[in-house]
Amino acid sequence: PAGVEFRSNRHTTGAMWPVAIASDWNGNFLVTWFGGQDATRSGIYGQMYDNLGRPAGREFGIKTDTDGGQFAPAVAADRPGAFLF
Repeated sequence: PAGVEFRSNRHTTGAMWPVAIASDWNGNFLVTWFGGQDATRSGIYGQMYDNLGRPAGREFGIKTDTDGGQFAPAVAADRPGAFLF
């Protein structure tokens, strides 16, 4: 471990799993999860962090519609630092 354990989501009602994490070349990282914080209780959400582990902005919806279901988030970062879902 590089630091202490911390919560990545502010919404705590219901299950928030599974989780997928990716980091860019500068150490910034994105945590994504399937969670029940929208009306459908089936969206994918994320939270960005800087290279010191500080939240960068607020958590946000990545895919919040219900077409096809959202059950397993996946994320990666490309060389320029863009996060891909």
